[in-house]
Amino acid sequence: MDTEKRKANLIRPGTLVQVLQLVHEGENLRFCMAGFLDGFYGDTEAEPLRRASMPRDGRWWAYETIRSGLAPTAEEQRELAHAGAPAFG
Repeated sequence: MDTEKRKANLIRPGTLVQVLQLVHEGENLRFCMAGFLDGFYGDTEAEPLRRASMPRDGRWWAYETIRSGLAPTAEEQRELAHAGAPAFG
C-alpha cells in the first residue's frame, strides 16, 4: 500500500461527501463509512438525532445552550413565550 493510501486510511471523513470522495479515489466504502460513523457518534452525543426529534421547549434550549453554546433566536424566544414555556436564560 502506498503512502497516500495509508494517509487516507487514517482520516475519518467528517461528511458523507468526503466519504464519497475517498471511495471515488479507491478507498473501501465500508471502511470510510465506519470512520465517518465513529466521528458522527463521537461528536453529536449519546443520541445524535435527539435534536431532530425532541420539541424545542425551554428545557431543550437550556440543555442545547450548555452543550453547544447555541441560544434561541428572538423569534424562537417569542414562540417559547407564546407556548407558555418557562423563560429562557
